[in-house]
Amino acid sequence: MGDMIKIMTMLICIKDLSFEAIIGILPEEMEKAQKIKLSAKIKYNYADPSIYIDYVKITNIIMSCVKTKHYGLLEEALKDIAITCFKYFKEIKTISLYIEKLDILKNCRVGIKSKFTRHSFVLHNLIE
Repeated sequence: MGDMIKIMTMLICIKDLSFEAIIGILPEEMEKAQKIKLSAKIKYNYADPSIYIDYVKITNIIMSCVKTKHYGLLEEALKDIAITCFKYFKEIKTISLYIEKLDILKNCRVGIKSKFTRHSFVLHNLIE
């Protein structure tokens, strides 16, 4: 009997990733980058040390995704981040994202949170 491969569910946590990006529908939001903070929980199956998700790479992909595009709504940004991560990393099963604008209101921070599954995107033909 050979070695059995044990599959474990892992959760990568990216907390308080901060950068500037253009997100918004107000005229001033479309012209000037604003401070953004993003957190992610990425669930994937792990069985082999040679197949893993590099948290540095996924962090850079998330930042690049948001910084190189201009989104009108935070919801659009989250959906695009999820699709991009699912395309780059076939091992990801679910991704929970929270994004907030730090300076849009003086007395609070506002944000959006959502959970995405690979299965739901496959059903809607958004990823393979």
